[in-house]
Amino acid sequence: MTTTSTTGGDAWYDKISVYSSDYEPATFTPGPSVEANHDLLDGLRENDFDVEDAQYSAGLVTLIIVFLVAGLLACCLIPCLYKCLGTSRQERLRERMKFGKQTHYGGNILMVLASVAAIASAAGAIWGLQRADSGLTNIEDATQNMATDMLTILNLANDTSVALDQVTASYEALQESVDGCDNGAILSSLLDAFDINSLTASVQAEIDDVSEDNFGELADDVQAISDAVSDTEGARKGLLWPVLILSLMFTAFFVAVSVSTYECVAFGYRDCAPASCCINPCTIFVAVVIWICAALAVSLSALTGDFCIDPDANANELITDNTDGEIADLITYYTGDCTSENAAVDAIITAQEVAVPIIQSVVPTLYQLEAACSDLAEPVQTLDNSLESFWTILEDAGELSSCENLNGLYQAAVYDELCKGLPQGLLGFWVSCAFLTVLLLILAIQWGRMLRQQTTEEDASTAEAMNRQRAGWLVVSKRFSRRNFVANPPAPPHGASSHVQRPVALERPQHATQR
Repeated sequence: MTTTSTTGGDAWYDKISVYSSDYEPATFTPGPSVEANHDLLDGLRENDFDVEDAQYSAGLVTLIIVFLVAGLLACCLIPCLYKCLGTSRQERLRERMKFGKQTHYGGNILMVLASVAAIASAAGAIWGLQRADSGLTNIEDATQNMATDMLTILNLANDTSVALDQVTASYEALQESVDGCDNGAILSSLLDAFDINSLTASVQAEIDDVSEDNFGELADDVQAISDAVSDTEGARKGLLWPVLILSLMFTAFFVAVSVSTYECVAFGYRDCAPASCCINPCTIFVAVVIWICAALAVSLSALTGDFCIDPDANANELITDNTDGEIADLITYYTGDCTSENAAVDAIITAQEVAVPIIQSVVPTLYQLEAACSDLAEPVQTLDNSLESFWTILEDAGELSSCENLNGLYQAAVYDELCKGLPQGLLGFWVSCAFLTVLLLILAIQWGRMLRQQTTEEDASTAEAMNRQRAGWLVVSKRFSRRNFVANPPAPPHGASSHVQRPVALERPQHATQR
C-alpha cells in the first residue's frame, strides 16, 4: 500500500489505531439434544465428564452393554409376541375360511405402515449421520484455523524482527540520501529528531515478552485435536457410511419386495410364489449390524452430552490437567469470558501503543522532507513502505491473538458443532437406527405370517375342493344306482317261481236297475 495523501485522512497512517474490541463471548445454553444425551441412564452411570476417571469410562461401557441387551431382548420378545398372537389368529382364520375367501386388510395396512416407517427411519439415520459427519468436519476446520493462527502468533517475534530491521535499513538509507541535498544539514537535523530507534527498541522489547513456548504448546494441543478428528474421517467414510448404505439398500430392497408382492400374499393368490428363503437370515444380520452401530453411537452421544453440559469448564480442565503457568492462563482466557490475565495479548497491545504515535508523527514529516528535496522521493517511499509492512504485522498479531478471533473459533468448534450439530446428529442417528431395527424385525415377522396365512388359505381351499368333489361323486353314484335298479330289478331267490303274478282286476258288481 502506498501513501495517497500527506495531510488528509486517506493515508494508511491516518487509519491506524491500537486494537480494541467490545466483544463479549456468548453464553452457552445446553440444547434439548445435549440434555437428552446427558441424561441417558443417569441412574446407572456417572455422567460428570471426566475421561480420566475409570468409573466414568465404565459407565459408558455399561451404557453400550445395556443397549445391546435391550436389542437382544427385542429380538427375542417380538417374535415370541407375534408367535402367541399368530397362533390364535390362525385359528380364527380357519374358522372364517368356512364362510368363504378372506382378505387381510389389517396385515396389509401393517405392512404398508411398517414399510413407510422403515423408510422414514432410514432417512432419519442418513440425516443423523450426515449431521454428525458435517459437525466433525467443521470442528476439524475450526481447530485447524485456531492452530494456524496460533502458529502465526508464534512467529510474531521473528516476523517483527525482520520488519524492524527493514525499517532501520530504510531509515539509514534515508540519512545517507539527505547528505546529498542542498539543505542537507537542516534536513539531517530534522531526520535525527525522528524516534525510529526508540520505536524499534521498545516494540522489540514488548514482542520478546510474547512467550513462544506457551503459544507453541497451545498450538500443538489444538493441532492434536484437529488431527484426532481428522483421523476419524477414514473410519467414517471407510466403515460407517458403507455399512449404513448397504443396510439401507437392503431395507429398500425388502420394502420393494414387500410392496410388489403384498397383494398376492395378503389376498391369497394361489399363483403367488414369493422368494422368501433368504429374507429372515438377511434381515436378522442387517438388524444386528445396525443395532451395533447404534450402540456405539449411544456411547458417543452420552460422551458429548456430558461434555456439553458445561463445555467451557470441561474444555479448560481437559487441556490444563497437564499444564500450568502462562499456558493455563491462555486457555482460561480464550475459553472463558476474555477478562482474565493474558500476558501475550497485553504485550502486543503495548507494542501497538508505542508504535501508533511514532508512526503517525514520522510519516507525515517524511513527505515534508521529500518536498524540500526531490532526491529523497525514493528513500522516503521505501521507509514509508517498511513502516507500513511493520504495522501490518503488528496489526495482524493483535487481531489474531484477540479474544474475538480465537474465542470465536472456539465457539464455532465447541458451541455450534461439538455441542449442537454433533449431539443432534448422534441422537438422530441411533434413535433412527433403533426404530429401523425394530421395524425390520416386524416386517420380516409379518412377512412370514402373511406367507403362513396364504398357506392356510390354500390348504383350506384345497380341502374344500376335495370335499365338493367327493360330495359330487356321491350324488352321481346314488343317481346311477337308482336308475339301474328300475331298469334291471333284482332276480328272485333260488327255488322260487319265476312267474310273476300280475295283479288281477276285480270285476265291478253289476246291479240291475228296473226302470
